[in-house]
Amino acid sequence: PLCGSTDHPAINEYQSLDSDEHQQRLSQLTLERTQLEKQGKELNGVQANLTAQLEMQTNRLQGITSEQSNLAQNWQSLNINQHVLSNQNEQSLSLQNVDVEQSINHQLTMVFGQLEELLLLQTSLQENGQKQQQNSEQISHCEKQLSTLFNQLQLLQEQGKNQHGSKQKFTEELRLKQQAFLELNTQLLADIKTTEITLSLGGVNEKVQEQDQEQNLEQEQAQKLVICIDEKWLESLSKQGVDYQQIVTIHQAAKTQLDSLVNDLGLLKQQVVHQQSQTNQTHSQLTQQEKDLTQSISLRVTCYVELGITDEELQVSVLLRESINNQRELSEAEFITAEQQHNEKKSAQQLNRGQLTTSKSLLDSLIPKNDKANDDWLALLSDSKFTDEEEFLLALLSTEQKHDLTKLANDIDDSKKQAKILMEQSEKIALELNTQKDKLSEEGAVDFVESSVSESLVNLSDLLKQCQQNIGQFSQQIEQDKSNKNRQESLLEKIKLAQDSLDDLSHLNALIGSADGAKFRKFAQGLTLANLVHLANAQLERL
Repeated sequence: PLCGSTDHPAINEYQSLDSDEHQQRLSQLTLERTQLEKQGKELNGVQANLTAQLEMQTNRLQGITSEQSNLAQNWQSLNINQHVLSNQNEQSLSLQNVDVEQSINHQLTMVFGQLEELLLLQTSLQENGQKQQQNSEQISHCEKQLSTLFNQLQLLQEQGKNQHGSKQKFTEELRLKQQAFLELNTQLLADIKTTEITLSLGGVNEKVQEQDQEQNLEQEQAQKLVICIDEKWLESLSKQGVDYQQIVTIHQAAKTQLDSLVNDLGLLKQQVVHQQSQTNQTHSQLTQQEKDLTQSISLRVTCYVELGITDEELQVSVLLRESINNQRELSEAEFITAEQQHNEKKSAQQLNRGQLTTSKSLLDSLIPKNDKANDDWLALLSDSKFTDEEEFLLALLSTEQKHDLTKLANDIDDSKKQAKILMEQSEKIALELNTQKDKLSEEGAVDFVESSVSESLVNLSDLLKQCQQNIGQFSQQIEQDKSNKNRQESLLEKIKLAQDSLDDLSHLNALIGSADGAKFRKFAQGLTLANLVHLANAQLERL
């Protein structure tokens, strides 16, 4: 309140009234929203029905057009058949037309039934396609989830590997630090013992060295003594520790280099040993060849000496004789190969001679046959109307004329075959027409002419036009529904804006009460007056 009081009896009432009013307005607005949503769903259902009807009408129109084209083709074929059979019997034409009309009507009924079945199948096919699409979407969604889970699993595995590696590295570093700490501790103790930064223990140490029994007493006293350590000494000691650590790292690096050098040296030694073995092997082969050469030379000399040939010129002549013998052997081998080739050619020549003799004998047998054929030809030519052979050759046909004649003969044969096929088809059609005529005569149909068939075609065209008009009406209704839907959306937006402004005005009305603020002033004045009365009464009670 404006008076500064912390409580007032009218505040609860005011708040309860305000909350009830807003609750009523909220319920009213939610009710309107549900009604609008219901209307929108109904309109969507109407639109879906109209689109389905439009698709059905279009499919029906396509089926009717295709059926009309088929009927026109059948009518043309029937006209041709009737033209073929018109020379046989004029009276059978009317019955044929009756049969055709009846068959057309029967086909139309069958076509309409098939169209309805096709529409049902198409709707079921669309539903199955939608279900299949939903299943494929669910499968793709599951595959995406699996891929994401697999990626997360891989990331977790990599993180685990990294953590394991870091843990191993940390444990190794901790171990190295502990080892360095122990080394520094031992070095520190050694430095303390060497520098003797303790109280004077010289006599005690001498006694300890002389007497082993007093060793325990010395240790207890050394533990009880206070060690006085200087800060500079500690800094120098830490510096020594750092230097020692650097030396250790340098030593480790040098050790690794030394190990690598030792390995390289071992490899080089192995290579040297391998090369040495190869050189030894080649040297042994060379020595063996030299030994063989000296042995062969000595054998040659001994052979000449044994033969009594001591002169060098004679030895050279012997060598020449050996080379001549070698050449003679080569020439003999070449002579043998040439003789073999000569024998092969000789055998081929004999084979050709045999073939020539057989050809001559065949020619001798064919000559009398040829002479007889010539005599027969001359006798036939003398009996014919031609005087000589040149006149006969001039009377022969050219290749083009022969080709044209053969083509003409083939065409005649084809036309005969086609005419035979047409005759068979016409006979079959005549038999079918006769059977249908008998059936129709049994059913009582006697008055069907060509005009009835044309009338049915006109009716089908009228039905087609009506279907097109229905399609236009349905499309117009769909467009109108779309415009109504857009108009409703704009109205909903306007209602939403008006609702927002109404909420603002209601909130201001709840706060102020009116445009000039009279309600608010009256409420404030009432609160102030009541508070002043209350304070005055309290003051009077105190007095």
